Amino acid sequence: SEPDPLPEPVCGTLGVFEKRSQAELVSVRLLADGAKTDITAETANNQAGYWVLIPPQENRAAAIAIANRLEEAGVTDLWRFTSGDLAHAISLGLFRDQERAQARSDKIDKMGFETEVRPRYREQTRYWLNYRYQNGSRMQDSYWQELQANLPELERNEKTCP
Repeated sequence: SEPDPLPEPVCGTLGVFEKRSQAELVSVRLLADGAKTDITAETANNQAGYWVLIPPQENRAAAIAIANRLEEAGVTDLWRFTSGDLAHAISLGLFRDQERAQARSDKIDKMGFETEVRPRYREQTRYWLNYRYQNGSRMQDSYWQELQANLPELERNEKTCP
């Protein structure tokens, strides 16, 4: 009689992890269970709120003059950019939602200043853990349930390896 065919290897991907250290912890556990693993990373610019600001001025003196006028008008929570793309601009706050940013912008505009609301982007790296089990082994259901309890946004995609 012929021997039983070897079970197909199982491949999968877990993600997305916000921190590499999270993916590494899971990787160690899967390695202990006999899987081969590797971590892949993807970096993207994600919107991280809305900036209310007075656009960049011609020079430092102009930016200081506007900052002084704002403070005289009672606006004390401001910050002057001194370098970068926004050099000589004045920040009037960073907001999570657009409505609050627009309300702040409108309030300052009514005082006689020209503001704008700009989306703020922040570079963010996300991680995926790829794994491969041989000999019909696969991730234990109890471990997957534990992962889902601790990282509810985590998704698992598992299939027979190509």
